[in-house]
Amino acid sequence: SWDVELNQRIGVLVGGEAIRMSVDMVLAPNINLARSPLAGRAFEYFSEEPLLAGILGAAWATGLQTTGTASVAKHLVCNDSETDRDSMNAVVDERTLREIYLLPFELCADAGVGGMLVAYNHLNGDWCAEQHHVMTTIVKGEWRFPGVLMSDWFGTHSTVATLNAGLDLEMPGPARFLGAKAVEAVAQGHISADRVTDAASRVARAR
Repeated sequence: SWDVELNQRIGVLVGGEAIRMSVDMVLAPNINLARSPLAGRAFEYFSEEPLLAGILGAAWATGLQTTGTASVAKHLVCNDSETDRDSMNAVVDERTLREIYLLPFELCADAGVGGMLVAYNHLNGDWCAEQHHVMTTIVKGEWRFPGVLMSDWFGTHSTVATLNAGLDLEMPGPARFLGAKAVEAVAQGHISADRVTDAASRVARAR
């Protein structure tokens, strides 16, 4: 579990399976942090230590993407509790958010992952899918991440707040809050056409 090269080789192996199954994007690696041994998905995590989780996750993603399959790092962000994971509110100060919880995602962004899966939970009172500070200010702005930001399955709760925060793709389809409702929101002046164009472009480039 400390072997960077081995993690990359495993990524290549999974990428080969994805090709065999005609899968274009793999929803992995899971780079949330193992905060409790009772966490139901801790078996997917790399570590409770953010630097280790980020380095190993980035290696895994790099290996996967050598096969031409995109890696979608998950779950952005602070989705480290299995209890009420679709509704709990993670309250985190700015320095802790950046140095602990976002660090693995930053390392995966630097490694060139194709996308990031946005979490179910609230962060400091807002749904992660409506987190402008994380998605637009940090990930797209400061990190200049060019990939797609997609919701976890049924993880969106609004049209205007979600698109304006920076989410690009609502999963799964058919759309419940985006799609035709996005067109209507643009027509009413609640969302800029440029934001929708940016979202569509990121989805179109995703592979």
